Amino acid sequence: MRSVLASAVALIGLLALVAPAAAQLRDAPADVLLDGSIRLSVPPLPEGFVQRDAGTIRFELPALAEPAVQPLLDEAATEWVRIASELGAPLERPLTVRVGRNPEEMSALAPSEAPPPDYAVGVAYPEADLVLLTLTAPETWERPELRQVFAHELAHVALHRAVSDGGIERPLPRWFDEGVAVHVAGERSIERVEVLWQATVAGRLLPLDQLDGFPGRPHEVSLAYAESADFVAWLLRRGDDGPARLRELLERIRGGLAFEPAVALTFSVSLDTLENEWLDALSERYTLTPLLLGGGLAWVLIGVLVVLAFRRKRSTAQQTLDRWSEEERVEDEREALKARAREILRLRRELAEKASLPAPPGRGETEPSDVEAGPMPLPPAEIPTVEWDGHRHTLH
Repeated sequence: MRSVLASAVALIGLLALVAPAAAQLRDAPADVLLDGSIRLSVPPLPEGFVQRDAGTIRFELPALAEPAVQPLLDEAATEWVRIASELGAPLERPLTVRVGRNPEEMSALAPSEAPPPDYAVGVAYPEADLVLLTLTAPETWERPELRQVFAHELAHVALHRAVSDGGIERPLPRWFDEGVAVHVAGERSIERVEVLWQATVAGRLLPLDQLDGFPGRPHEVSLAYAESADFVAWLLRRGDDGPARLRELLERIRGGLAFEPAVALTFSVSLDTLENEWLDALSERYTLTPLLLGGGLAWVLIGVLVVLAFRRKRSTAQQTLDRWSEEERVEDEREALKARAREILRLRRELAEKASLPAPPGRGETEPSDVEAGPMPLPPAEIPTVEWDGHRHTLH
């Protein structure tokens, strides 16, 4: 058991060293919202692009990529209505979704004043009612989870529409914007859990007020997204009316109330107090004390290793018991055959005596291999047989 725990701790230590770098590659933020004060000019469509309507959403995409985007086209209207209804956003204004086959093509479809970041697989421009998507992710060139990225970007647009009133858009903290988008899109990410756990244990969490502009270094960006997603999820789990509370908060902001007073009025406690309560909850989930009591990602890994070791030990023990049982069975069969051979020898001697013939030579009770045939065979009906190695043998 000690060796298992030591191995698990070593594995976790290695994970702590490599996970930040891995998270930068595997869990790069899906998008970056841009400053709403920038006036954007959307470039014309390149040659070979087609337009497809899906309700109040217009898709602009390469004709050759249409089969890959068709599942998204089929569900776009339903998904847009769901997200807009959840956030209380109007649907009257049309929305344009541009799809590129790769990050370079997506960048060419973007406003020149605000190109997408290098790591983005989707970007929302709420002020321009525009969403950009790519069919291949940067660095890996794999197909992203297109439906999830699409829902994430729709959430950004819907959220900004939900707090706009007569063309006047109310500012929202960046962490809140991203956290709500993650929540609405239903995203789950083990990489974000790892990043959040490491930062909590190491005391490297960023205060919410530092997440407004999002830091520039890749790992801090991943941490900012992880904190934003976790805080909003925790906030909406307070009580049984999280979605209703979220719409209530957005209505107050649309009515002209600043974000922090709207939060205090909606949740009956200040944002600073909520942040402190959230940090306490994080500490309970991820620091050493609850880990020793069985919670947290690290000890889940240890638990898995312990269970695997126990199963392996139990399997080995069962194999040993099975082997012993088989050896006992073989020995019992051997002893039974010996007893049968002795009985056969006795019968042959009795028959020889009845026939007034000399007894067959013998040496007492011998092993089956020591039995010798007498000069007179038994009558056919009385010839005994024995089973050995799955076959019946006649003793002569």
